[in-house]
Amino acid sequence: MADLFTWLSRNILLAITCCYILGATTAGQLPQTSPALIFIAAGILCFAYFFLRKQPGSELSFLMIFFLLVGFIHTGIALQPPGDPTHIYNRISEKSLITLSGTVTGMATQNEDKSRFELKLDTIIYRTGSSAGEQLPTTGKIRVTMRGQAPPFLAPGQRILAVATVDRIRNYQTPGIFDYALYMHNQGIYSSGWISSAQFIEPLTPLKKSILIKIGNLPEKIRQQVSRFIQKKCDPVAGGLYRALLIGDRSGLSPELQEQFAATGCMHLLAISGLHMGLLALLVYGLFSWAMKRSQWLLLHTHVPTLALGLTFPILFFYAFIAGMNTPVFRSLIMAAVLLGAVLVRRQHSILHLIAAAALLVLVLHPLALLTVSFQLSFAAIVAIALVYPKILLLFVQNKTDPGQDNWFSTVIRWPITALVISLAATVGILPFLLYHFNQFSPIGPVMNLMIEPLLCFIALPLGLAAIPLIPLAPNVAAALLQLGGVALHCADSLTQWAARLPFASLWTITPSISECILYFFLLIFIFASRHRQKIIVFTLGTVLLVIHFTAGNPFFGRKNAKISYLDVGQGTSTLIEFPGGANVLIDGGGNSSKRFNVGKNIIAPFLWYKRIRRIDMVVITHPDSDHYNGLGFIIERFHPEIVYTNGQLGQADSYTDLLGMAVREKIPVRAAGVQKTLHKDSLCSLTCLGMPGLPMENFSDNNRSLVLQLQCGKKSFLFPGDIEKGAEALLVQKKVPVQADVLLAPHHGSKTSSSRAFIDAVKPKLIVVSAGRSKKGVFPTFGHQQWWRQQSIDMLITGIDGTITCQTDGKTIQTTD
Repeated sequence: MADLFTWLSRNILLAITCCYILGATTAGQLPQTSPALIFIAAGILCFAYFFLRKQPGSELSFLMIFFLLVGFIHTGIALQPPGDPTHIYNRISEKSLITLSGTVTGMATQNEDKSRFELKLDTIIYRTGSSAGEQLPTTGKIRVTMRGQAPPFLAPGQRILAVATVDRIRNYQTPGIFDYALYMHNQGIYSSGWISSAQFIEPLTPLKKSILIKIGNLPEKIRQQVSRFIQKKCDPVAGGLYRALLIGDRSGLSPELQEQFAATGCMHLLAISGLHMGLLALLVYGLFSWAMKRSQWLLLHTHVPTLALGLTFPILFFYAFIAGMNTPVFRSLIMAAVLLGAVLVRRQHSILHLIAAAALLVLVLHPLALLTVSFQLSFAAIVAIALVYPKILLLFVQNKTDPGQDNWFSTVIRWPITALVISLAATVGILPFLLYHFNQFSPIGPVMNLMIEPLLCFIALPLGLAAIPLIPLAPNVAAALLQLGGVALHCADSLTQWAARLPFASLWTITPSISECILYFFLLIFIFASRHRQKIIVFTLGTVLLVIHFTAGNPFFGRKNAKISYLDVGQGTSTLIEFPGGANVLIDGGGNSSKRFNVGKNIIAPFLWYKRIRRIDMVVITHPDSDHYNGLGFIIERFHPEIVYTNGQLGQADSYTDLLGMAVREKIPVRAAGVQKTLHKDSLCSLTCLGMPGLPMENFSDNNRSLVLQLQCGKKSFLFPGDIEKGAEALLVQKKVPVQADVLLAPHHGSKTSSSRAFIDAVKPKLIVVSAGRSKKGVFPTFGHQQWWRQQSIDMLITGIDGTITCQTDGKTIQTTD
């Protein structure tokens, strides 16, 4: 204990930073940090002050408690929604069509057939309801997406009037998925808008602006000009990569390009990070230092390192402003400044303290940054590199003091080895965060980074930065520089495209728990500790970590009840059945999707990994409608089900044919389910097909040909009728098919063409689950259905409103959570 206190006393900055992060993490892990908890923390802080202030030697204890609670309070306050009643978040709580008046704050970005920009509001006008025509002063920023290309007048600083459909930014309420709302809140944006056409945007006469506002808009205007120049002079691949590297805009990167960089562990190179800024800083500093040392006059009359550092900072600030100076860029600038400062004052050995200071500064200014993926990855990588830095430095010093080693340990070999060690250290440091947030890891990542990073950071990035100031002065020269750097970008594209096709280039796995992440970092700490007596601790921690990873959540260790999870996938449906015997069955897997959003990859798979499910035993597709299958391609590819059941229809869409073809290529049997066929059975539950194949279905629509499945667990049952409508419902009732169930998944999402009263009477459900998007309120399910169900005392839950719904049964009772 005395040794620990001594270490803390000597490393106060590290200690208080860790305490602040612990407090902030606690606030972020709570479901909702209420104001009451914040006041309680503040009270504890006051109590600690009055209790400890008279205790001898209590200063360190008070400091640690102080920063722990300040981290909790500061982050908890930042997590609260805006309190200003005029904020757009409080003006609009549900989807509404309104007129917006405000100022464009950033450059407009474009991908495929959509454009996006941010608008700082000053006024809104209601267009519908009892408040139609009412004009209200409004504050806050909103992210606006519009169909098609943004009009030419849409530039930073321009005031506009626009008609948009506005709503609060919300997540899909499915555990394990990316927290998009938090990501946007970190940027100060709580609402989003949709404009269907550029004709609904009109420019307004700009208000008189101070010189400071004009200067503030200048970087964004430059970014937009640079973006347009790159789009005009470069091909799509080089242009997309340049925009990502130079101005932090990844909207020009195709999904395929992003996937190949992610699969090879190089995706972080396409984001402006502390690593980018640090490498650029060292490159520029080294070039300036080398050039100045050629001058005898400068060596005699100036301090060359200081002068080189002074010339490097303006270039970094220029890069940061061109990149938008958002939170990740600001953090990267601070990190680079810390690195250069350490070099200047010869405090490289205190780099951990400098990193702690940088982290604390970023978190004080941007408290939600800690909860973002970019912050965690960036600082984890930098800390890991800092820990191996003394070993690398020692290696170089030993080499210089032993001239005899120069023959075999030349610079040509030494630098690549050093780069590989740094890359490995960064990978080891960020591994838990990679798996926690992305469930993906590339074993070839460290080697690929050695090949891709020089192409991007040492060739393309400097040439691109050199081209920017030449765009208005010598556009032909700027274009030539971009074309030259484009060669390196195309090499990077070709290398990642080739490497992504290698077997085991990318591994996907379950989401590690918080306890596993903590054990992992403790394991690393004891591995790096060079005391022999700690080997037993390393062995014990490693064994515990492996046991937890492969047993926690495993269905063969403690799964006693059946669980049925109705996922929130937007307007679509996907249901996971976890059988007590260990089998996992997925019924349907479709929902909201686009070119850049796949419901299987972004919602269903993260949920399965969150549930620690590595493999699906069976996939059932009730019928070939895209909102029931458009996410299953990724599921089939990554979870390798043993069999796929369909209703026997071939479907009219090529995407459905491609999906079944993928299953065949993966050597997965595709079978048609028939009436009364038992698809799966264990000691408690059985899943049976009740129809519709096998029943007379002349002139039935595709929806009415859906599979109707019943899960019977002891005395409790669940019905999954796909998209059947009143015709199929009537046939089931007429044929006296035993459709009775305690929980009913509403047919066809609760539309007006389904859920006939005769069918509901036959099922006799106690709970109806409606799988439908929030935006379809009143349509799926209809208000008529909702009213009648309430009259019949039938409980109802809607995935788009109540989130993912889980029913757990032991065959005697059903427990439902949402």
